[in-house]
Amino acid sequence: HCQEKAIKVLNEKLRLLELDIMKKDQEIQLTRELSQQLPEINFCLKNHIKNSQDTITKINNKKIIISKIIKNIDECIY
Repeated sequence: HCQEKAIKVLNEKLRLLELDIMKKDQEIQLTRELSQQLPEINFCLKNHIKNSQDTITKINNKKIIISKIIKNIDECIY
């Protein structure tokens, strides 16, 4: 029972992390569009894009860790 609950909670966390990635992707796209319209602040916007990409990398690393935890829990059940 505890394992099922843990897996459910972790899967929900994975879902939320995926939503965070989607939001960051949209933010990057909008920032790129804005960068084309406002070349005078392009450098600042490129830094923002880089920071957002770094955040996505960190989120993906969290997803990998959570997936490994889920796999370990599954292996403990069997």
